Amino acid sequence: MPLIPDDKIAEIRDRIDIVQIIGEFVPLRRSGANWKGLCPFHAERSPSFNVNQPKQMYHCFGCGKSGDVIRFLMEHEGKPFMEVVRELAKRGGIDLPEPEVSPAAMEARKRAESDRARMLKLNRLVSDFFREQYAAPAGARARAYVEEKRGIAAPTRDAFLLGYAPPGWDALTRFLESQRVPHELAESAGLIRAREHARL
Repeated sequence: MPLIPDDKIAEIRDRIDIVQIIGEFVPLRRSGANWKGLCPFHAERSPSFNVNQPKQMYHCFGCGKSGDVIRFLMEHEGKPFMEVVRELAKRGGIDLPEPEVSPAAMEARKRAESDRARMLKLNRLVSDFFREQYAAPAGARARAYVEEKRGIAAPTRDAFLLGYAPPGWDALTRFLESQRVPHELAESAGLIRAREHARL
């Protein structure tokens, strides 16, 4: 599939207001020349997520995530590059060249992009589950080991999305069942094995 010309990508970045886009997902407040808010990519209590409007860039001083408006939507929404670019172009009234693609190729591409988005969404769901287990009373021993014995501070824990897997082989399986996640999807993502999803 032909690539979108670089000048069109630059036009999208220049015309789309990154503060407006990110502000739809993250409450932002002005702080000098920048805008600040709680980082959407890791748990934090004090804002370390900065958006620079003139440069059309964001950066989190807590977890290190940074990029432009396209990168933000790709990582936050789990969408592929082309989908994000086309959505932003439509929003900004920018015409993009339409490639000639056969119906079969178009359908295959849509399936691939849809599968990838589902995988990313599922992995975020499972990551949140393990992080919640870490913060729960049952995760006390894990917290004592990580925070007291190993001395791993909150910024590092958040950056690496550290979590806790509770005892029992079926804890994740039961959680996925409660979330109505198809076992085929969980198995494809490598989260469970065939013998573990009998109850799903």
